[in-house]
Amino acid sequence: MKRILLLLSIIVSINAFAQDGAAVDSTEGWTAKGTLSLNVSQSSFTNWASGGENNISGNILFGGMANYKKGKSIWDNTLLTTYGSIRKDNDFTKTDDRLEINSKYGNQIFKNKKWSLSAIMNFKTQYTKGYANSGDTILVSNFMSPGYLNIGLGFNWQPVDYFSLNIAPVDAKMIFVADQYLANRGDYGVDPAVLDTSGNVITPGKNMKFKFGMYVRAQFNKEIFKNVNLFTTLDLFSNYLEKPENIDVNWELLLTLKVNEWLAASINTTLIYDADVTFEQVNSDGVTERYGPRVQFKEVFNIGLTFSFK
Repeated sequence: MKRILLLLSIIVSINAFAQDGAAVDSTEGWTAKGTLSLNVSQSSFTNWASGGENNISGNILFGGMANYKKGKSIWDNTLLTTYGSIRKDNDFTKTDDRLEINSKYGNQIFKNKKWSLSAIMNFKTQYTKGYANSGDTILVSNFMSPGYLNIGLGFNWQPVDYFSLNIAPVDAKMIFVADQYLANRGDYGVDPAVLDTSGNVITPGKNMKFKFGMYVRAQFNKEIFKNVNLFTTLDLFSNYLEKPENIDVNWELLLTLKVNEWLAASINTTLIYDADVTFEQVNSDGVTERYGPRVQFKEVFNIGLTFSFK
């Protein structure tokens, strides 16, 4: 906790130094915009020879940004949140669940304005419980289980408006597992519970794991064709304290096609590799076994109403 507070105090000090003590009492220098998307689909079958399940699904997505630029100071903030669910008969299963907040402050102290001293924060979690498969009772995730918080200091390179590369050689990464059931199992890399010979908990599992290392984030956001926008981010993290060769990877891509003012289609993909994430699988003998890390991939296609505002 002392290390976290130290990093936060450094970030506040950098910001105070850049502002020269002046209070900002207006919206001068700020730009903000956001997009809200609503998507719904429904299927019904009656005496359908080839089979099928009645279902209804929905997805809501909000992406917003609030950026500040004045003098040598640049402060970029983004919020991305999405939730989707599908109902088959009386069974609800979530199809998407995400909350992510990013904040990056930069100060152009170098003669080359493409480079700036930066402080960066990235936070990720989800809202509700998640299970391995539809209808399962084996819990694999929950709110703040996991939750990821990165706070780093370094440099930002932005040669053009639509691309930036942030390199933070000093970065604190915290992994939170607030759900005690998951913490006791040692999910997402936290220390598991200590059990006696009967399987009773002697010492509960830890709810947080601290890492110290290097964090790199690349971002590209541009209209590549008319009414077609590509937004992609790549996050990399190497832990100095333990197996630095095991690099955590999180690559996200959002391709949006705007049909008209209110209608849009999008494809969202996410690729993750995290050496701390293990998997469960029931073998042919009915025994649940845990497996090591592997590449995770998710793809979501949406078409529906889209509302944009500034």
